[in-house]
Amino acid sequence: MCATTTEARGTGARRLVLATTVAAALLGGCGGGVSIGIGDDDDDPPRVTLSVAPAQAFAGQPVTLLADARDDYAVAYVAFYRVLPDGSAVRLDPLVGGPPYGLTVALPDSITGNVQFFARAVDDANQFRDSNVVVVTLLR
Repeated sequence: MCATTTEARGTGARRLVLATTVAAALLGGCGGGVSIGIGDDDDDPPRVTLSVAPAQAFAGQPVTLLADARDDYAVAYVAFYRVLPDGSAVRLDPLVGGPPYGLTVALPDSITGNVQFFARAVDDANQFRDSNVVVVTLLR
């Protein structure tokens, strides 16, 4: 059982202290707490979409990746990734710390077919979300 010590004078004050103590114990439990909030304090992960231009290019040519990243508080940075043929991903440097979230990269010479990219937006609470995958068709 929880113990609460409160000094109050008068019958009305004692009833108020008793009612508050009982309510806190019922709502918070022993060792728990009571939290009263106003508004939506949930911190959601960021949202991010990715586009690329041009969508077709020769190996070695540059393409520009452009991410639209938004968060309910703040986007800390956006990282860009190239998807490798085995399905893993390699992060491309540098991290982009502010809008516009863009990066120009040269297409690799060693890959045939398509090259895939995605972006990862990270917010100020270190939550993240990955974008859609964009595809660049390598021309021959």
